Amino acid sequence: MGKILIGGDFAAYNEMARPAAARLNADGSLDSTFAPGFAVGGAVFAFSCRSDGKIWIGGGMENSSGARRGLQLLNKDGSSDDSFVLGTSFPGFVLTLLPQADGKLLVGYSPASSSGEFSEGIMRLGADGLPDPTFTPATAAETGSVDAIRLLMDGRILLAGRMAIDGQSTHARVIRLTNSGVLDAILQPAPDAFESSRGFAVVALPDSSVLAGLHFGDDWAGETTQLWRFTPDDERDLAFTQISRQFASVNAIVEAGDGKWAVGGDFTLVDGVSQGGIALLNQDGTRDPDFDAGTGFDGPVESIAIDITGRLVIGGDSIT
Repeated sequence: MGKILIGGDFAAYNEMARPAAARLNADGSLDSTFAPGFAVGGAVFAFSCRSDGKIWIGGGMENSSGARRGLQLLNKDGSSDDSFVLGTSFPGFVLTLLPQADGKLLVGYSPASSSGEFSEGIMRLGADGLPDPTFTPATAAETGSVDAIRLLMDGRILLAGRMAIDGQSTHARVIRLTNSGVLDAILQPAPDAFESSRGFAVVALPDSSVLAGLHFGDDWAGETTQLWRFTPDDERDLAFTQISRQFASVNAIVEAGDGKWAVGGDFTLVDGVSQGGIALLNQDGTRDPDFDAGTGFDGPVESIAIDITGRLVIGGDSIT
């Protein structure tokens, strides 16, 4: 109860060998009962816990022979569940995992190939761990990826990343699919010339509007706002106060209670106030002045979670 799974590109935690993944107790100490045995290299980017205590784990892990196993199923103690057959053949880098109430699992990834099997950037697994044949996504991540997934109350699916759309020339950064994978809406398209632009985070608000965390790169110098809000009509809300810093990104958005949102990324200013990498926003996008993280962090925030006490758990690159 209250334990925390962490993943990344590391070999040890507090001088104890833990390649790419570890489980922590509520006080931050290492949980010695969890010892991942899935990999000898690579990185872990995503977790999803099942109701039976087993854990889905995604990333770019490698086994002892050097073969990539981007998606794994672990037992409660961290050992590999070898009954998950797809884990031996999935070649992509898994970036995000989202469980559904019916036991199915949505998987967002960066494909190893732009064609053939596992080239769409998103798939759905059934409760048996096999690809769901009823889900045929209208996407092809090509050289990009699906970085974030959110499930709406009506079953539709929000995606953020860099995605091509079947039958269209546009490369979208934020899209919405039906429950079966059919394209429902393109919320944020981007011309193909802006190859480094990308969506990193997306959430649905109670009023059916959408918040998206974006990165435009140095090839879209005209756009400096990294947090966009879309109205229920799928239009960009230009009145929404946005986090701004040219060539930066918003990588994580988490509901923090009382209608507020914690956002993390690579930015320095919010409403003109120095707030490196982390901020708490009101519903209109303005900064919550009661949230004081000093000047923030000296590296980009990559992920945010809320523990059972309501505290923010923050992960990132060189955070101090």
